[in-house]
This record gives sequence, C-alpha cells and structure tokens, in this order.
Amino acid sequence: MRKFDIRVFGLAQIIEGAHFRGYFYKEGYIRTSCYKYDCSDLSDAEIHLTNDAIQQKCEDYAKYEPGNKISFKDFATYLKNYRKVDFDEIILPQMRDIVAQSLEAFWLRIQEINGFNPGNRSNIINQFEMFGYDFMIDEDLNVILIEVNTNPCLDTTPCPLLNRLIT
Repeated sequence: MRKFDIRVFGLAQIIEGAHFRGYFYKEGYIRTSCYKYDCSDLSDAEIHLTNDAIQQKCEDYAKYEPGNKISFKDFATYLKNYRKVDFDEIILPQMRDIVAQSLEAFWLRIQEINGFNPGNRSNIINQFEMFGYDFMIDEDLNVILIEVNTNPCLDTTPCPLLNRLIT
C-alpha cells in the first residue's frame, strides 16, 4: 500500500461586496506516493509527501499511474471492489461539507475584516478565490482535512488526468 491524499477544489465568489457564493468542484483526484508506505522513517519525503514537487524527483514517478494521479472514478471502483464502499455516498459528501464549512468561515472572516455593512456600498467589489483542499481518509472512512491551499498548483503537464480536470 502506498500513501495517498485527495485533492479537490473550492471557489469563493464575492459579488458586489455584499453577496457570497461558494462552489465545490465535485471531480478531484488522488495523489499517490511512488513508494510503499512505511512509518519507520517519517523523514522520508518520497514516502510521506504526495505533491508533485517531491514525487516528480522519484525514480519510480508515474510507474503505477500517470503522473501519480488517480481519478475519482477509478478510486471509486477500487473502494467499491475492495472495501464495499460507495465513494459518491460516503466520501464525497464529507469533503463537500468540509469545503462548504470552510468557505462559509472564509466569508464570515472577510466580512469581519472589512467591517461589513450591507448599507455601505462604497467598497463594492467583485472577486473570487480558488482553493485547493487536501484530504486523507482514516480506516473508518472518516474524511480528514489536511490543509487548504490558497495557491493550488494548476499545472496540467504532469498527467492527462490533470490536463482534463484543470483545463
């Protein structure tokens, strides 16, 4: 078994400084390590970090999957066959809920920082921010947020899956 994490995207949209919309891109991908999981050496970045900056330097990069990435569809098939788990019913809703909660917290914080006052239209802004969310799953199928990236990698060259998803 190799270590993996899950990357999904969320988008925050502020409209005229007074309205907020959050979006969840329901198709993400699984990022895998090149090497078999081994917790005896926690300092080995090639085993424990699944991002491209680390994995692309590995001798076994793309040995098991193109660009060390697996689609949600392929991961769902694996879970269905080996764990009898429906990805779309068990895993995806947990990620969507966490993304929704974080986007709501983002909007509340923006309002707090800017002294939000719906009657004050002097600071009308239209903007958006995209976030990359990284998750892991524990053995009980609980989804755990690892981190939220405000500048997620949008490079499409490492693999065909990213080219399709990100483009």
